[in-house]
Amino acid sequence: MIDTGEVIGGSYKHLCQCMAKDGMSIKDVTEIWHTHAHVDHVNADLQVQKESGARIFAHPLAVEILKDSRKWMQSLLDAAGEDKKFIMNISPNVLRGFMNLTAGKQPVIAVTCTFTDGEIRDIGFPVEVKFAPGHSPESVAFFVPSERILFTGDVFDLYHNTRPTLNNPLSDWADLHATLEWMIQKKPAILANGHKWTVVGEDQCRVELEKALGFLDEIRANVLSVLRNGPAKLADFPRRYPLKHLKYSSLERKITYWCTLQSLVKNGIVKRCPEYDRGKLTRLRWQLL
Repeated sequence: MIDTGEVIGGSYKHLCQCMAKDGMSIKDVTEIWHTHAHVDHVNADLQVQKESGARIFAHPLAVEILKDSRKWMQSLLDAAGEDKKFIMNISPNVLRGFMNLTAGKQPVIAVTCTFTDGEIRDIGFPVEVKFAPGHSPESVAFFVPSERILFTGDVFDLYHNTRPTLNNPLSDWADLHATLEWMIQKKPAILANGHKWTVVGEDQCRVELEKALGFLDEIRANVLSVLRNGPAKLADFPRRYPLKHLKYSSLERKITYWCTLQSLVKNGIVKRCPEYDRGKLTRLRWQLL
């Protein structure tokens, strides 16, 4: 089973019903493979494990996150650093409460085995395991060569017009771009997206992957366009280019542009220009080098 999903809201019951239609049950599951450690993908792990005894496989970076979801929440704030007041406007307790309300309290999950990047796992047919960072550092994709099925996790979101998922401070523009390029090179005939959506047909799969890649390039171009007019605050980017066609929330727009700016800073294209008053960050702008 790739990702167990949520327990709340009838999701687990629906999963069991869908499996029954295909002549399977939870008891048939021997291994749980995770695309990443976000709560909406792992919340039903213990329920599945209780009924089946399945082993849990994940990226090495997911091990500690799955043991304690507070570490993931804290890592978001750590990644945002002193910039968080400009992008998140949310306290750890509020973030934790939001996650608990939307996907239930995450259980303590013990990973049985960790994946190795590029390994081929034989489960009666070969499956290529590929580390796929971008949406999150611990993301993993799975490719079945015999059927050309690619399990993408949350690399992109079909529900929101194939938007790229730079929606948390741990997301990375360059990593996500590289992951999408790898996925295009695999020439999948079926895309199994992380939120119940599928794309069938090699041509259509390529269209969706290239669309997601194009959106990433668009976001980067937007950032550079704004900065050509001089130093800019984070709020200036979504104000000039609101990305309405990608159905972003206001918070996601800020995070997406911030993640892109971080990538440009790492690559020596953009400079971060903080201003302090008595040791506190009071103003934050970016400018082209």
